[in-house]
Amino acid sequence: MAIRPHFYLKQIAPAEKAEAIVADTTAPFESLYVGGGGNVRILLKDGTSVTLNALGTGTFVPVTGVLVKSSATTATNLVGLS
Repeated sequence: MAIRPHFYLKQIAPAEKAEAIVADTTAPFESLYVGGGGNVRILLKDGTSVTLNALGTGTFVPVTGVLVKSSATTATNLVGLS
């Protein structure tokens, strides 16, 4: 059986737009930069929410979201990239 490595990964292109994230304000993004480590609760395009725990300072997270929720979010200096 042949192994197809990384066939499921989406190619990541450089961002063309960067916007500071204000919790509970709709601002769609394709990637998230975490300036100050902590947890981030994200509302995804399909309407589900996910909490990403213990993200480190300076982390880039390749996730497509609609907004960052203030509940359960402890990370700071978040920037949405698209």
